[in-house]
Amino acid sequence: MLYLSGDRHRREHETLMPPFHDHRMGKYGELICKISKQAASNLTVSQAFIACKLTQEIMMQVILQQDLRSTAIYGV
Repeated sequence: MLYLSGDRHRREHETLMPPFHDHRMGKYGELICKISKQAASNLTVSQAFIACKLTQEIMMQVILQQDLRSTAIYGV
């Protein structure tokens, strides 16, 4: 898909990416909150942590879990 352009690129992109409608964004928000709370529960009070690393881990989990949901729903 990286080398496609124009209408073909748009069609392939739409096939791979779920639309960002209001109800879908709400689900993304719920998933991000859930994963963020899990990640925060692993932190220790008064112990330093690297925020960039933590947010990368959170977003990777969001991507992986959303991908698994999309696969189950759309069979992609």
